[in-house]
Amino acid sequence: MQEHAVTVSGTTYPLEPPFAVVATCTWDRSIEGKSIPEINTLRGRQPGVPNEIETILDLLRGGVVKMLFHKMSRDDVERILLYPNTAVASDGRVIEYGVGVPHARSYGTNARGITPGSATE
Repeated sequence: MQEHAVTVSGTTYPLEPPFAVVATCTWDRSIEGKSIPEINTLRGRQPGVPNEIETILDLLRGGVVKMLFHKMSRDDVERILLYPNTAVASDGRVIEYGVGVPHARSYGTNARGITPGSATE
């Protein structure tokens, strides 16, 4: 798991912004919106991949935890939107507003994705 974490990231550790953030944790709402390194620190562990792996395993043993994974940069999005046949849509689900820290697509990402660069870039 440790070797995979370093290989997949393709960058140096720690990742900024964090690669994974807790969206919903039904058994510990206090960690919602926090990254694995933040939760690792809250649990009194030293920074680093081996301890963060232990933190992840603790989360898995605890019960249901839904995560957000940040894989695309703003540059990626801008490059993709340059193609004339690009369509913007959402695969977000219907959620109860204000519960957890869900992915932005559940709050209407379509307008947000189009507005910032549509008239000026």
